[in-house]
Amino acid sequence: MSSNFLFIWADSGLSTKSNHVNAPYHFVHIGEIIDYIEKELNQDIDLLDIEAEATEFQDIMKKIIKGNYKAVAFYINTENLENTIKLQKYIKEVTHNCKTIAYGEMPIYLPKYFRKTDFDAIVSKNCDQEIALLDFFKYSLGEINKEEQRGVILIENRELIKCKQGEFLEPEKWGFTDLKKVPVKKYFEMENKEQVVLTVARGCPFDCPYCNAVLYYGRKERWRPVEKIIEYINKTKCEYYKFFAPDFTLNEKKALELAKALEKNEFKIKWSCTTRPDLLKNEELIKTMAASRML
Repeated sequence: MSSNFLFIWADSGLSTKSNHVNAPYHFVHIGEIIDYIEKELNQDIDLLDIEAEATEFQDIMKKIIKGNYKAVAFYINTENLENTIKLQKYIKEVTHNCKTIAYGEMPIYLPKYFRKTDFDAIVSKNCDQEIALLDFFKYSLGEINKEEQRGVILIENRELIKCKQGEFLEPEKWGFTDLKKVPVKKYFEMENKEQVVLTVARGCPFDCPYCNAVLYYGRKERWRPVEKIIEYINKTKCEYYKFFAPDFTLNEKKALELAKALEKNEFKIKWSCTTRPDLLKNEELIKTMAASRML
């Protein structure tokens, strides 16, 4: 069955980061978001991860023309901004009725930049991206009015028009990357390790000026249920996992719960995480994390 929607991650134009650095974010900003939206819409969504698969331009355009999509979502960071703008312009020229929306770093940091582009909308800050993308897709289907879109900023006559205030999802509703859906082998090649990335928490109270965690996820930390994390690990059964969270040990109770669950789990893994030095004062937590086969 053909899809109404497509996600695109364009390749980098001005490479300031290596593929190794970008690799984990494909799981988070592509895999988990697509899974959530597919379940909410009850339909399949196509994916063109050009950065991972190095897709030829002619094959990209063939897919666009054949797909006849109602809407396309582009993930845009600093590295792929130039190529994304070019690609979106080409797509608009061959599919006049297709709506396009940008999400990711650049719409959050430089929303006014997009006034001079051909995008129909961008995703705002202080909103879980999948909520805004879901509503934009529903709008493109005619299921909701444009004013009802949460966290969407429309671009009309070179002006930014805010719709409804964005919202944050309850962790129980977050998606999980379907390893059969994404080009996971290419992700492993980018990382040079067969490592699956899994969001365990969103939100950060610190709001450091060099970090985008608050702009993406807000100040309030939200943790995915530990039993759901273990269930996904036992389903995917990879050797390495990266637990994606702004501050893994901010909530010591939840971090300890996960570490103990991993220690008891029959299927053993190696894992890594990110946190702050000032959040590593609990000796019991550190020992338990290490015992649960932390990298």
